[in-house]
Amino acid sequence: MSIPFSYMRVAALATVAMGALCASAWAIPAPEADFIARHGDHITVTRDLLTASPEWVRGAIPLGPLAGRPGVATGDEAVALVGAFLNENRDFYGASLRDLGRPRVRVVRTPFLGSVYFIEYTQHHEGTPVRGTRVHFALNDAATL
Repeated sequence: MSIPFSYMRVAALATVAMGALCASAWAIPAPEADFIARHGDHITVTRDLLTASPEWVRGAIPLGPLAGRPGVATGDEAVALVGAFLNENRDFYGASLRDLGRPRVRVVRTPFLGSVYFIEYTQHHEGTPVRGTRVHFALNDAATL
């Protein structure tokens, strides 16, 4: 079955328009450029598709003075390190701990990586999660994001 020419033309125009919109919407904002300058250009930022706010940052970012040594971060220490990191970078994330509240923490223990702490913050309004405010962190037991 072939698609009529007019449908293909509309799809092509929509694709070009969306590409231009995405290119302007995804330009690196100043807080992100500052964040990358401080923590290294090896970092990858994943953004919420609707709000364009940072949702997940990937890269080896050491947290705390003992970072890099296995067994440094455990449970509450991991949450405290990530919370301090979030507060230090509130311009980048657009929120602080006071805005986001208590995190949800999951721990995965692996024979090769040790413990990995998955820490997720979500802002709530009257008990309902607010769209686009979720921030994820994965911290290994060597205190590296």
